[in-house]
Order: sequence, then structure tokens, then C-alpha cells
Amino acid sequence: MGMDRDLMISLIIFAVLLEAALVVWVVLHRQGKLRGNPLITLFKKEWLILFYAFFKWNKPKYRANEFTYHKQSAYFWFFLALVHEQLLEMFIFHYYLKILYPETVWIMTGLHIYSVFYLMGDYNVLRHRPVTVKNGNVHMRIGLRRELSFGVHQVASFEPTGIQYNKQGGIIHPSNVFHATAFPRVLTRVFGAGDDPSYAVKFKTPLVATGYFGRKFEVSEAWLYLDEPERFIETVQREQVLPVQHESAVKKTPIVNWKLYWILMLINIAGALAIIPYAMEREGLHTQLGLSPVAFGAFYLFQVVIETGVLVFLALLILKKLALYDPAFKKLTEVPVICKGWWLNAAKTIGGGLVVGSLILAVSLVISKPLGIDNSTIQEPVWWLSILGAGGAAINEESIFRMFLVSLIMILLVKIGKRKVSRWKSSFAIVFAALVFGIMHYGVAMDHFELTPGLFFGMVLINGIGGLFFGFLFLTLGIEFAMIAHFSANIAIHVVAPFFI
Repeated sequence: MGMDRDLMISLIIFAVLLEAALVVWVVLHRQGKLRGNPLITLFKKEWLILFYAFFKWNKPKYRANEFTYHKQSAYFWFFLALVHEQLLEMFIFHYYLKILYPETVWIMTGLHIYSVFYLMGDYNVLRHRPVTVKNGNVHMRIGLRRELSFGVHQVASFEPTGIQYNKQGGIIHPSNVFHATAFPRVLTRVFGAGDDPSYAVKFKTPLVATGYFGRKFEVSEAWLYLDEPERFIETVQREQVLPVQHESAVKKTPIVNWKLYWILMLINIAGALAIIPYAMEREGLHTQLGLSPVAFGAFYLFQVVIETGVLVFLALLILKKLALYDPAFKKLTEVPVICKGWWLNAAKTIGGGLVVGSLILAVSLVISKPLGIDNSTIQEPVWWLSILGAGGAAINEESIFRMFLVSLIMILLVKIGKRKVSRWKSSFAIVFAALVFGIMHYGVAMDHFELTPGLFFGMVLINGIGGLFFGFLFLTLGIEFAMIAHFSANIAIHVVAPFFI
């Protein structure tokens, strides 16, 4: 009972602190002191941190107009110390909490593991985001912590500077300074240690910088902690003699098309909500997991959001890379334009999906008897639930098996080969994804039928037929047409067919 009470108190304290933080964010956002929606900013930051923690360990290649600030920073050693401290603390806490509070041990361990990944991602972002001078503009993006952009003609002067101390020996922290340093300023304030700046960039008029959670603050100078500050100053001064090019003339390219990303995420969330009642009615998954309908729905929705949230982001990032090798991929990274031609393709796709669904049914009926499969054992729920399940499955599965998996295989083949996109690479990616798609459905079939080699190849065959068609549509027309065709095929199989079979 004491354990339950302590856990409840901890959860209440956490909920109160979270609520207070949300209230502060809303107030600051209403006051115009935050750039963008703080929740969206936080969500994007967390995904980017995890992406850099897992996928950006390659050595960056810096251009002449890029200036690093991490190579000579003391943060590297502090970073190693923090990682070791988190790992050591994780094992110690895990050991003692397993004895004292076994019900909560994995919560603390999970937080420690996440902290390690967070530190890894934070350091990798610093490595891959140098200060840049381009087209008369300076961009200081210090990882995902803070950002300042300004034109070279807004610079009044460069002056040598260094850490300033008060009479008691403490570090003075001016409030109107932007610090271009890898060493986290919060650690400098806590431990009284950090890197030493070399120069201060004085501005003609105050500028607005962005900090944590999109917080805006005014600065009148920027302190340089760069590895090559003199070369940076020379570059800026050289740019100053060139004609002025306003910041508005330089178009920033986001890491992915965020509008398309959020559209796909909303569609996937709708798909998850549609498939939940179908899965409970047809498979009784909530009963198998020992969950209430509400708990199962929340669990399934959370799983889909996390899974598709990561995979759709990676897919858009990969497709953006593929567009560098073949411009045809660019259309797959853009929001579809709904026009007369789009509707015509949609109508053709619906027809093609119905044909593929009918073909899958025909093949299934032909092979079921030799394999000893009794199709009557599969009971579809009421027709409107089957429609919901057909739509939800089409959306979620196409996001994973076509948009992500086909793109992943394509970029791997392009990177391994001669860095060119070819027809055989596209065909291989489509076939491979279709095989994986069929194998995954074989796992579902195991819940209803006896495990046999014939069942395995049968499930791979009938699901592979659809996978080939959907993959072709994805690469030629776009992910929305793969979803439409998949939905149409599911309607033929799960809604129309049960009335006749």
C-alpha cells in the first residue's frame, strides 16, 4: 500500500508540473513570446533528436562557407562524462529500485536510456549543423537549442571578448547575448564552466533570436565560440562588400515537407481509429490482451502514432534524398494537387483495386482446397465495420510497407550501386516489400490455421499480388493512390465477398 501511495503521489506531482508547464507555454504563446506552437516545436525536436541519435553517425563534410563550433569545445568531454554518469546511475538505480519498488523500476530505467539517446542525438545535431554564411546572410543554428539569423550588413563590428567575472569570481551572464557555443548554457550556469568566446559580433540594431521551445529573446551581440573565428570574420567581411540580398530572398528548405507529414499523420490516426472496432469485433484482440475496449483502443492508437510517426518521417526524408538522384521522386514529397487529372487517376485506381481484390479472391479459392484451408472459419463482422477495417488497414499498411519500406530499399540500392535510380532497383524494392507484406499476413493467418509450408507460400502469394500493384502505384502516382487501391481491394475481399462465399 505504501508503494502504491508513493507512486500515486509521484504521478500527481508530475501531472501538476506538466499542467503548469502547459499553462506557461500557452500564456507565452498568446503573448507572442514563442515562435510557432510550442507543442509542435517540442514534438519535432524530440523526433529529430532520436533521428540524429540513431541515423546520423557519419562524418559530416563541411563546405567553405560552414564553420564548426564543436571540435575544440569542452562539451565533447562533458558529453562523455554525462553518458557514463547516466549509464552508471541507470544500473545503480535499476538494482535498488528492483528491490525497493519493483513496479516502477522500468520507468526509471527507461528514462535513463532515453537520456543517453538524447545526449547522443544532441551532440550529433551539433556536428551536423555548423554556422553558415550564404548569400549575404548568417545562420547560427546551435543544434536544436537556439537559432539566430541575420544579414551581414546588420553587423556593426567584431570585437575580441572573453568570459567576464564579477567581484566574487562568478561568471557574468549578459542577457542580450547570443552564444554560438556547443557547450550548453544551462550547464555553464549550473557548474560555472564552459568554453571561452573569442569574438563578439556587435549588431547595428537589436535582433530576435529563438531559444528552447521556440522562445524569442532580443540580442544586441553574438559571442563566437567557433573553431575558426578569424576565417568566419573574413568571410562575413567579404560578403559585406557584395550587393545586399535580403533574408526574404533566401528560401529555407525544411528537413521534410512538414505539411505532407502532418496530413499523413492525421490520415493514419483516422485509420487507426477506424480499425480499432473492427479488430475487436473480428479478432477479439482486446480480450486476448486482457484489456478493456477503451484501454485496447488507447494502446493501439498509441502504437500506430509512434510507429507511423517515425516511419513516415523517415520515408519523407529518404524520398527527399532519392529526389536528388531522380527528380521523379520529388512529386512523392509534395502535397497532392486535387484536380481533374487526379480524380481520373483515382477512378482508374479504384477499378484496378477491385480487379486486384477479385484476383486475390480467385487465387485464394483455387489454392485453399489443396492447402486444406476452410475459408468459412473466417467470420467477417457487420459490413460497416468491415468498411472501417478495410480503410484503416489500407492507410496504415501502405504507410509502412510502401511509403517507408519501398523507399528504404530504393535508397539502399542507390547508395550501394552507382548512385543512380534504375528500373530494376524500383522493381526489386516493390517485390521485396510485397514479400515482406505477404510474410506479415502469414503471421496473422497462423492464428486461424495450422502451420504448414503450403500456408506460408499461399499467404505470400495472395498478399504479394496486392503488394506488387500497390507498390507500382506508389512509385508512379503517389502514396494516396496506393491507399485507394488497397482500400478498394479490401472492400472486394472483406465486404463484398462474404455475401457470396
